[in-house]
Amino acid sequence: MQDSSEVCENPVALGTKSRRKRAKRKRGQQWAYYVESFKRTVDCLYEICRSDHNINGCKEAIIYLENSKRDFESLINTIKVETTWDESS
Repeated sequence: MQDSSEVCENPVALGTKSRRKRAKRKRGQQWAYYVESFKRTVDCLYEICRSDHNINGCKEAIIYLENSKRDFESLINTIKVETTWDESS
C-alpha cells in the first residue's frame, strides 16, 4: 500500500493520467458515434436502392465503399511503417 506522500508526490502526473483517461473515453464515444452513423447511412442507402430498384445507386455505393476500403488498407500499411520506424529510432 502506498503512503499518502507517494500518492501526492506528483500531482501533475495524476492530472495527466486523468486527462488521458477522459481523452480516451471521449475518443471511444466518438468512435461509437461515427461507426453507428456509418452503419445507419449504409442501411439507408441500401433501402433507397432496394425500394427504387436503383442499380446505378448500388454501383455508386460500391465504388465509394471499395475506395474507402483501399484507403483504410493503405492507412494500415502507413501505420505499420510508422510504428516500425518509431520502434527502430
